[in-house]
Order: sequence, then C-alpha cells, then structure tokens
Amino acid sequence: MIFSFLRMVVSFFIRQFYSRVSFEGAAPQESAPLLVVSNHPNFLLDPLVLLSAFKRNLWFLAKSTLFRPPFIGILEALHLIPIYRRQDNPQDVTKNEQSFQRVLEHFEKGRAVLIFPEGKSMGERKLYPMKTGAARMALQYASEHSFASELCIQPVGLTYTDFGRFRSAVTLSFAEPIRIDDYQQRYYADSKEAVRDLTEEIDRVLRSVTVEIDDSEHEQLIEEVAKLYASQHGSGENDRERYQLIVENIRALGESFPAQRERFESRIRQYSGFCEALALPPEEVATDRADRLFIVLCMPFLLLGVLTHYPIYRLIGWLVNQKWVDDLVRGTMKLVFGCVFYALLYLILFLLVFSTSGSFFFGFVTLLSVAWSGYCVNNYLQEARFILLSWLWPGRAHPVRMLHLVRDELIRELDELRIV
Repeated sequence: MIFSFLRMVVSFFIRQFYSRVSFEGAAPQESAPLLVVSNHPNFLLDPLVLLSAFKRNLWFLAKSTLFRPPFIGILEALHLIPIYRRQDNPQDVTKNEQSFQRVLEHFEKGRAVLIFPEGKSMGERKLYPMKTGAARMALQYASEHSFASELCIQPVGLTYTDFGRFRSAVTLSFAEPIRIDDYQQRYYADSKEAVRDLTEEIDRVLRSVTVEIDDSEHEQLIEEVAKLYASQHGSGENDRERYQLIVENIRALGESFPAQRERFESRIRQYSGFCEALALPPEEVATDRADRLFIVLCMPFLLLGVLTHYPIYRLIGWLVNQKWVDDLVRGTMKLVFGCVFYALLYLILFLLVFSTSGSFFFGFVTLLSVAWSGYCVNNYLQEARFILLSWLWPGRAHPVRMLHLVRDELIRELDELRIV
C-alpha cells in the first residue's frame, strides 16, 4: 500500500522533471510473472522512469554496496534486492543464490522484477556486454515449473535527450516479451548453453530498442543535430528513432563527405552559441505550443512561480554543479533535491499562513496557489518568455524568429544531404 502510493508520487515527479515521457513499441506487461531488462545510462533515474511506466509495482535488483546499516530495512521496504558483484567484493558473489531465491519467490507471486543486465551505469549511449544473471534466474524459475510457467522477459530501451538537464525528455521503447518456456528443449539438452542463448537473445533485442553511439568523434555533432530536430514543431516524439537515424546518417556523411560534415558542424555550433546567448536550450527553440491568451491569463501565477520557485531551482543547480561533475549523477541529484526542497517550500508556506491567519482554509488555498504557480512555471515559462521578447524587442527582427529561420535552413540542408 505504502509503496503503491510512493509509485504514484514518483510518477508525478518524473513527469514534472521531464517535459515529455514518450512510449513506443509493445505494451508493458501488467500481469503474470515478469523480468524487466533495460539499458542503464542514467543512474537512479532509470529505475524511477521505468517504475512510472508500469501500473504494477516493481522489485529492483540493486548493487549490494547500497545495503548498509541503518538503511537496509528502508531499502527492502522500497522493493530493493541486493545483487553481489564481483568487482565490489569477489567473496560475496556466493550470496547471490539468496538474492536469486528471493527473485524466484516474487515470480511465484506473479510479480515483476527489474534488472539492468549490463551490471553498471556509465552515462553513455552504448550497451556493455550482458551479464548472465537475468537468463539464469528466468531459466531456473521456468525449469522448476517444468517450463509451464507464464514468465516472460520484457526488454525496455531508455533514450534520454539529455542525461542531466531538467525538463529534457525520455522515450521508453518496449520490445515484445521473450517467452522463457520456448527454451525448454535447449535447457534440458545443455543448461549452460541455454543460458548463453537466452543472454544473447536479451542482448539482441535490447540493442534493437537502444541507441548506440560508438564513434566518439561524431558524438557531439549527433547530440547537436538531435537537439536541432527536437526543437522543430511537429518533429515527432520518438527520441530513439530520431537518434538512430541521425547516428546512421552522420556516420555515413563523415565517411563520404568529410568536408561537408565539418562545415555543417561549424554552422550548427554557431547556432547553438546564439541559443546560449539568449539563454535558450537549442531543443527548446520551438514555436509557441500554448494559446497566447492562456499564457497572458497565467502571467500572475507565472510571476508568483518565478518568485517562489526560481531561487530554489538556481540553488539546486549550484549545489549539484559544485558537488558532482558527472551528468550521470547530476540528473538524479537534481530530482532528489527538487523533491525535498520543494516539498519543504510548500510545507513552510502552509504552516506560515496557517499560523499567522489561524485558518486552515487560507493555508490550503495558499498551498494550491503556489503549487499551481510552480506547474505554470514548469510548463509555460518558456512560451511566456517568447511572448515577452516579441512585445519588447525593438523592430521586426525578433531573435527567436531569426533562430527559427536559421534552424529551418539547417534542417533543409540536412534533408538535402539525406542525413535524416
């Protein structure tokens, strides 16, 4: 009951942290025992994003180094199961039998368990070799039920537009479930060979729903081109498909037309510099998505939201940038600090109004007003900035419109080069 409530809270905060959470592919399996396998590019955010994608509760396999007193009970209440990795302590690897048994007990109850078969999170757009743990657990459970169980493995690919930036986007690509009962003959003939075959199948399917950038030389250009297309109105919401096309065609362009690639790379960097000068992330230089009248009516709440939320937003950014240099951790810590700081903000404002007015009603109205102002800032502040710029900028050469023209020209050139 408590975990179900926490899952709803996590889902709410995930949809506030990301401007868009998109889904593609098969439907998430919401019944019968299930082993969810996913790539692991973004630390703590990966399990939270996946948790928010399912209607059912999930249990998580997590590295054993997290399980230290006095947090063991809390972590178990949060559905975490320790997994003992050889790189952490080779002597503890034998304890995995206990963890595997706990996973099998969850399967017996028809539950879903999440595992990241790479065994590590590196903050990169690539997959590392799969560990065999997922295949071994699945085949062990199926064999104990004479391969008449309903257990499936569902691979899910996670594609982030930015690993660490607030209000970026994420796409979850669900593959068709892998049926474990289909491995009966191979398992009885050679159990180790069956584990290898299933691991290879997990690897193959997971790679089909995951974006990989193997060429570090083109990585920065690929990221810039992806942001360019993301900013175009109506460009689509499938980040994985967009990234995959860009990766394939940028690589081909670099091999066939290196001079054109260098020239285009210089131009897109100039465009990104203009965006930075206007404090606009390149992927957010989009046409107005909301009704102008609605934005104008929301201006008082936007002003209240900026006054109450923006200082904390800047403080969180400063704290995270001071303490952590890796984008892999920054995104996670921004979410954690945001949940804590803004919850404290709402609580303090409610108690302040309640104590000074003596009215629960006034305290509650204040809480709702501040919360709504935060929602408006989160979703409409960029559009409000565009409107204000169009009103206050002298002359007709509005900077955002100029950026639109430059962006559209770059995209036309990309299309002519058959890059996307």
